Amino acid sequence: MTGYFSTGKNDYRVIREVFTGKANDVFVCRNSKEPAALSKTVWIVKDRRVAKSLIGNIGDLCEEIFMLGEKAGFVFPYFQERPLLRYYLGTIQNAGCVHRQIWLELTAKCITSGIPDAVLNLILNQGQVNIQPDGAVYFGFFVDLSDYDDSVCEQDNVTDCAKLFMELSCLEYKANTISSFSAQAAVLLNKKLVRKEYHEWMQLYRDIKLISKLDETRDKRIAVLKKFETLKKIAALKQDSIYRLLACGCIVLVCIVIFLAAGHLFLGELSFWKLFGGPLERIGTESLVQ
Repeated sequence: MTGYFSTGKNDYRVIREVFTGKANDVFVCRNSKEPAALSKTVWIVKDRRVAKSLIGNIGDLCEEIFMLGEKAGFVFPYFQERPLLRYYLGTIQNAGCVHRQIWLELTAKCITSGIPDAVLNLILNQGQVNIQPDGAVYFGFFVDLSDYDDSVCEQDNVTDCAKLFMELSCLEYKANTISSFSAQAAVLLNKKLVRKEYHEWMQLYRDIKLISKLDETRDKRIAVLKKFETLKKIAALKQDSIYRLLACGCIVLVCIVIFLAAGHLFLGELSFWKLFGGPLERIGTESLVQ
């Protein structure tokens, strides 16, 4: 395969060959006309049936379509490969991401991406759902079109996305880090998958949203309880400090009483008080001595 692809508008230099398949080849390329150009993912589709289906249905994520003899070329954005199943646990632990936010974002991404159902199905099943270090979800396009099926519908993708969520729950369970949200979601998703109740994206989104709200309420309740416990501990510490101050004051008073009693007992009343100074005998020119 040549090291360059010309679309008529741009010339793409091949940086890396990702794979060569029966229906298509995938490359990472860069526009040779722009020194600081971003990398792109380029499909060279060899299967005419697949190419014909894609040309009229690929959506806005495809930046360019060009012909290369009898083959069709498709240019997509290139994103760093960070497969969700590989980086999910590490992202949650290191970035402090909330499970429910990742699940909701992936569902919303599937709904709003505009990717044809047949291609989205391959993305979901070929590990092309990626996750950034901050928990943001995005799609890659290293897709093998050998399994391309234009009869795939929304129900198939909703079901496969729910199964992907089940896989994420299993990862958490095996790592002994499963959250209350993931546990509740896994129970509900499993029941609905068994009954084949998912037909539309909004059904899955509503379920994830509902469990998210319940989990969020639970987190808020736990946070309030923790604050209450913290206040109790602070109050208890202050109470202990007050008790210690009172105890010290009582000890001082007892010592004073003992000191006064001992002085009175051993020195007598008159002599004892003289310890603290002589009697007042004169005011001005008047003597108080009788």
